[in-house]
Amino acid sequence: MEISPLESEVINWLNNRDWGQVVHDVVGLPWVQDSVTELERDVIRSLYWTTTYESALTPLILTFDWLKDGIDELEADAVDNLGWIGRDDVVLAQSTVALSWVQDGITVLENEVLDELGWYYSDSLEVALSVVASDWVQDGIEQIEAGIISHLNRFEDAERPGLILALPWVQDGIEDTDDETAMIVAALAFDSAEEIQPLLDLGLAAVETKSFQTNFTDELRISLVRADGQDPIAGTIDIVAEKAQFVEEITGRPLPTSHIIYVLAENAPVPNAAGTNYGIGITMLPEYETSQADSSEHTDMVGITIHEIAHYFFGGDERWISEGMATMFEYFHARQSGLSHGQMKPHRGNCEAHDLQMFSDPMWDPELEEDVIDSCPYYLGELLFQDLYVSIGHDAFIAAMRELYQLILDGETRLPEVRQVFPGQEAIIDYHWSGKLNAPENRPFDAGWRAHHLVEWVKSPTYENGYVSFKATLLEEAVFEPQKGPCMNLALNANEAKEDGSHFAGWVMQPAYGNWNWDIDPPDVVATSCLLDTAAGTLTVRFPFHNAHEGQPSDYHITLWGFQNSDMVPTIYDGDHADPLGYARIRVP
Repeated sequence: MEISPLESEVINWLNNRDWGQVVHDVVGLPWVQDSVTELERDVIRSLYWTTTYESALTPLILTFDWLKDGIDELEADAVDNLGWIGRDDVVLAQSTVALSWVQDGITVLENEVLDELGWYYSDSLEVALSVVASDWVQDGIEQIEAGIISHLNRFEDAERPGLILALPWVQDGIEDTDDETAMIVAALAFDSAEEIQPLLDLGLAAVETKSFQTNFTDELRISLVRADGQDPIAGTIDIVAEKAQFVEEITGRPLPTSHIIYVLAENAPVPNAAGTNYGIGITMLPEYETSQADSSEHTDMVGITIHEIAHYFFGGDERWISEGMATMFEYFHARQSGLSHGQMKPHRGNCEAHDLQMFSDPMWDPELEEDVIDSCPYYLGELLFQDLYVSIGHDAFIAAMRELYQLILDGETRLPEVRQVFPGQEAIIDYHWSGKLNAPENRPFDAGWRAHHLVEWVKSPTYENGYVSFKATLLEEAVFEPQKGPCMNLALNANEAKEDGSHFAGWVMQPAYGNWNWDIDPPDVVATSCLLDTAAGTLTVRFPFHNAHEGQPSDYHITLWGFQNSDMVPTIYDGDHADPLGYARIRVP
C-alpha cells in the first residue's frame, strides 16, 4: 500500500524517541489508526512538543473523551494551548487539566481562557495559579468571567490582578447581575494598583443599573460606573440604551453581550482616546457626560457611545477595519440625523500614512508619535468604507457589512475578506489600499476637521517677498467667534454688511489660543498677518514661505472658529457649536 506524504510525516513524528511509553497511547487513538488528516497531524505534533517539555502532562490530556472520539479545529487549538501552559509550569498545567470543564469538552469561551493562561500569564505564574484555583473558575466559565480573566494581566503592574482576586466578593463568585461585577470591570480599566485601591476601598464609585428591552434583546442590562466620584446625570443611561438599539438595528442582530458596563473615569480609556471598548466594558472620559442636549459635549458623547458599542461587533484583526467600520456607525447616525454625505468627511488628524498598505506595513515609520499612527485606522478605514457606501448604496453596504461581521465570527478578517464582501469594487479597494490617496501631493486643498459653511478658500495662494498668502471668500452669513489676536484691530464693527446684504461678525482666532493655531507642519511657523475685508467679504492670511522637505508639498493649517449664521452666536462664548476648519494645502513651485 502506498503511503502519502502526510502519513509519512506522521510516522516520522511517532518514531521519535522523545515520546517514551506515551507513544503507545497516542497510536492507540482511533483517529490515528484511521487515515490521518492535516488537523490530526497538527495535534500529534502538539502532543509531541508537550511531551518533550513535560512528559507527565500528555497522559492526562490523552484521558479526555473529547480527544478520543475525533478532533475538530477547536479541540486541536485547545490541545495546543494546554501544551503551552505545560511549558510555563507543570503545576499550572496539572491544575488546568484537572478542571471539570476542560475534561468534559471544550467550548469557544473555555478555549479562550486556555489561550489566556498559555500566553498572557506566562510572565505572571502566581496570577495564573490564583485564577485556576478560584472557585468561580472551578465551577465553569461564563462570558463575564472569561473577559475578566483576559484583562487581569493586561498591564505589567503585578499588584493589580492580585488586588482584584483578593476581593471577598470575587472569591465568593462572579455574577453578572451584581453591581460588584461592574466595579471589577471599572477597576480593570485602570493602569495601576494605586488607582484601583481607592476605587474599591473608599466606595468612590457609584453604580447605576437599569434594564431595557430592545427589538433584538429581551433584557439588556446597562450599568454606569462613575468611578471619579462625580454626581450622576439623569438620562445618560437611557442614551446608552437608545444607541445600543441603533447599533443592533444596523447590524440586524442582538449585541454579543446582554450587559453593557459603561465606566466614566478620567484615566479609564486608553491614552489619547475619549473612549475605549475593552470587550468586557466600555469607558469614556467623564467630561463628555452632559445633560445639555444641544451642546458639543452631548454630540461627542453620542458619537463616542455609538462608536464603542459598535466595537462589540467590529473589534477584530485589522484596526483599519474595526475602527473604520465603528466610525461608519457614527456616519449612519449623522445621516439619520439629517447631515449630508458632504458634511461627514473623515478627519485626517495627524495621519501621515499614504494609504492602507503603508499603514499596514509593520516597518512603516516606527519612530512616529503614537497619536500620528493611531489616527490612521480611523481616517483611512472610514475613507474606504465611505467611498464603498457611496458606490453601492445604503442597502447593499449594510448587507456587505453584515456579511463581513459573519466572517469575523468565522475567523480572521483582513483585506481579502473585504474584497469578498464588496464584489465588483476592486478599483475603489485597490485605490485605498495602494493608491497613495493620503500622500501630501494628493490631499485636498481644503479638508477641514469638520465640514463647514464659513469660507471657501481660493485654491491658488500667492507668493511675494518670502511670504505666501491664502485668500478665502466668506459664505452666506458666516460668523467668526471674536478672539483677540493679530486681527484684533480689523473688522471692529461686528456686524457690518457685505455688498450682497448678508452679515458676518468677529475675528479669526489668535494663533496661540488653546490647542488650535495657524501653523505649518513641519515645523511650526505662525502666520504674520491676517486681513478680514468687511466690504468684499474676504479673508486673507499670510505666512512666511516654507520650503517643504525634499520638494514635497507643505501643509499650511489655517484654523477658524465660527458659526454658520448670527443666530447661533451665544451671548457668552463657551465653545459649543464652534466650527473649526482647515487645512489649506499648497504645493512648492
